Amino acid sequence: MPEPSFPPDSIRAPMVVRRPLAEALGRELVVGPAETAVFVQNGRVLGTLGPGTHLVDPRAIPFLTQAPQTARTDVLLITLSVHGVRIRGATGEILDAASGHALAPRIFGEVGVRVVDANRAALLIASIASSDPDTTLRGHLQHAIIEGAKVAMNDAGKTGRLVRLLVDRAAQPELSQAIAAAAAPRLAEIGVEISAFGSVVVALSEEDMTKASAVDMTAPMEPVYEMLWDCRFCGQKKLLGLTHRHCPNCGAPQDPDARYFPSDAEKVPAKQHQYYGADVRCAHCGVANSRNSKHCGGCGAPLERAAEVARRQDQVDTGTGFSADTPVRAKEEREAPAVADVEPAGVPKAGSAARTALRAGCLLVVVAIVAAVALALWKKSGGLTVVGHTWKREIDVERYGPVSDSAWCDQTPFAARNVTRRREVRSHERVEDGQDCHTRRVDRGNGTFSETQECTPRYRDEPVYSDRCYFTVDKWTKLRSETATGASVTDAPRWPETSLARSGTCEGCEREGPRRETYTVVFQDDGSREHPCDFDEQRWASFSDGSQWKGALGVVGGGLDCGSVSSR
Repeated sequence: MPEPSFPPDSIRAPMVVRRPLAEALGRELVVGPAETAVFVQNGRVLGTLGPGTHLVDPRAIPFLTQAPQTARTDVLLITLSVHGVRIRGATGEILDAASGHALAPRIFGEVGVRVVDANRAALLIASIASSDPDTTLRGHLQHAIIEGAKVAMNDAGKTGRLVRLLVDRAAQPELSQAIAAAAAPRLAEIGVEISAFGSVVVALSEEDMTKASAVDMTAPMEPVYEMLWDCRFCGQKKLLGLTHRHCPNCGAPQDPDARYFPSDAEKVPAKQHQYYGADVRCAHCGVANSRNSKHCGGCGAPLERAAEVARRQDQVDTGTGFSADTPVRAKEEREAPAVADVEPAGVPKAGSAARTALRAGCLLVVVAIVAAVALALWKKSGGLTVVGHTWKREIDVERYGPVSDSAWCDQTPFAARNVTRRREVRSHERVEDGQDCHTRRVDRGNGTFSETQECTPRYRDEPVYSDRCYFTVDKWTKLRSETATGASVTDAPRWPETSLARSGTCEGCEREGPRRETYTVVFQDDGSREHPCDFDEQRWASFSDGSQWKGALGVVGGGLDCGSVSSR
């Protein structure tokens, strides 16, 4: 297969442009709508600027005042979305388990990428002494995607899918998706993700293409093995489900309901057979026949409306391997299909008595929970008498002056002084940390079963560090609260007097801050228990002392639902 040709990278727009801060000071910096400007010094990010026109001056950009003036600072203009990043490289030899061929794919093409964490990309560039930051970033992108392609194709090779993914054009989207998923953790380390695969192709040499073209593409992609069965007439055991359609000892037909999975040590590959689907059972004599048959091999009856034979439930290996299955378990599944669950391989199913006890125990727990919730929510109507009123009004008094505070250094206020900083965990990022895999056995219904490996990604929380700044800043803070209270509706609510030292915006100046007010009515039920309820001022005043009302009282605990209070 000929290798695709691409224009040289030099004619493409750069992903990164680096400028020394010394050249930009005092000038306007234009950041495009799809760009971000990252300021880096000594391998750390000082801050970022979004799209717009910015005057590069410490008085306009506070984070520049926190950087030592003697160290070199660079401004990196990073394009956030780029199409046409060139990918070209070899994955090395990869073995396809199904065909036994070792192939050496090469990947060519272009991808679109998005920069989702410009700070990470900037730190990568700053950590490498290169005169061409654009080439540095593109090189890391290419390396991450090539390494992802190696992982994806190695996984495909282990499951026998490599040849199909490389030869079948319809499988190219699946291959691209697998490469993108495998490359994602590596790209995340440099703050980038794939947005489009563009014209990416995976090519083989002529020699490898000849080997791949000779593979039978109609064969199943996953390994297929024969089920076992025991003859109930002569007692012959461990007969093969596909090979032995009749008992070789007594000639009795195979009972499809007696098929069971072999242990790992007893597996026999099912080779060179065409799969037409699950067997069908003759309605007249009960013999199982291939779905491809027109008439029953036992009695000759037509099979147009014959039903499929029952299949075994999937076996799942939880890490201990597959031990021997038995016809007894197959019989249990047929007799109790409604309660049968997929269980780990080698673990015997509980008897019906144990299952009944388990269900009964679960039912009792559910009933107990429902009863407890019902009791907690059960309420009855009861009489109420108003026996008291209280009110409270508060005004916070704030003072302007120096306080100690902290913020992330890229969010430090301009007026901050006495600034110190330290590295702290700012957030956590979910990072893929391997996979959890298990093997699943699936009964294909014709005397064979397939084995597939199913994997789900495993993640860990990775701390993301940033600079935390500690500083002194002048601002308004709460100094005290002035309070006024009352104990009856005749004592009209009023706001307390506030004595301010001096007004204005100066160190030591004071002002009134937020106000709060609470109006409480105390009810007494027929059992002489008191229940305070808060209302707005107008409703509070409408409850006269000694007036009669009704409300919903809890049967358990006796609490009053204040929202249910109404006239009798």
